[in-house]
Amino acid sequence: MQSNIAASVARRIAFGLTQCQKKVMENNKPTVEEAWQRLKNWCKQYLPELLDSLNPGTTACELDEFEAAIGQRLPIDVRESYLIHNGQKDEGDLYVTGLLFGIPILPLSEALKEWQNWRELDSINDEVKEEFAFSAPDGAVRLDYTHPGWIPLTFDGGGNHIGIDLAPDRNGVVGQVIIFGCDEHTKYVVADSWADFLNHVAFELEAGNFCIDQEGEDKILNIKDPPSQHYHDAIATIYRKNNHTLP
Repeated sequence: MQSNIAASVARRIAFGLTQCQKKVMENNKPTVEEAWQRLKNWCKQYLPELLDSLNPGTTACELDEFEAAIGQRLPIDVRESYLIHNGQKDEGDLYVTGLLFGIPILPLSEALKEWQNWRELDSINDEVKEEFAFSAPDGAVRLDYTHPGWIPLTFDGGGNHIGIDLAPDRNGVVGQVIIFGCDEHTKYVVADSWADFLNHVAFELEAGNFCIDQEGEDKILNIKDPPSQHYHDAIATIYRKNNHTLP
């Protein structure tokens, strides 16, 4: 029990939440519906083109088919999220930045494809996992290169994901949000749940911790503090800043 409490505290530290934010989140457990409403309100004011990139919600039947394909049940908050919006559209030649500080949320069909791609690497997991054997916090994420219980919900275009962990290690919780992928030697836990994660992103956007960079005709949403061109790197920086014992 103590180790799980410590891991939960470390997750909050990693996100760099203010004391006020912590109190609000502890006293009023945030919901996915609230998170999406806050995110869309921010988009309307600052980046309305993001609203057009959001797919309509999927169906319960499609969620059931996804769960059957991966052989696992999704947490309730993940199902609720996809019933509201089935990720972001692939606009083809028209670039639209990702909602999560430049990282797009995958539609279910693309999430399944990414999960299936990783299953092709299960056979080399034991061979290469020692190179990727770091968890932050310690003991929260299995020390693997890939695992069927890691469900990708985003894609950075380079083989890395933010997703949910359905098979945590001894100090983790089922449904925790983690970073994993071909470049992610350390598997960072960024939230206890998908609802917590989306609400944290909403907190940061509402607090003004963002910048919208212009690259040609494209607008790129990035986090402002810590400054980074990749949200995964920003999360790692926050961990190192707030907990010097982590890798």
